[in-house]
Amino acid sequence: MTDATSQKPLTIYVGKGGYAHLIVPATQLEQVMALFAANEVLCWADEDLLSVDDRPEVGFISFSRKADLAFAQSLLDSIP
Repeated sequence: MTDATSQKPLTIYVGKGGYAHLIVPATQLEQVMALFAANEVLCWADEDLLSVDDRPEVGFISFSRKADLAFAQSLLDSIP
């Protein structure tokens, strides 16, 4: 799946300690969460959206430590 604002692929990032997250344009947040819910990916979206320097708003999706991140990324990659 392509980020609607940057035109780059959406990519799940894993930080220190295994914390995984995905930054998604607000316009795509519902679609991505529906995709993950339909495929039982263990994640949640933050309630707040963020906009920096007048850029479009983004949402943050966090993943459970039990989530299969490779599977979640493959779901994103399967959608043009």
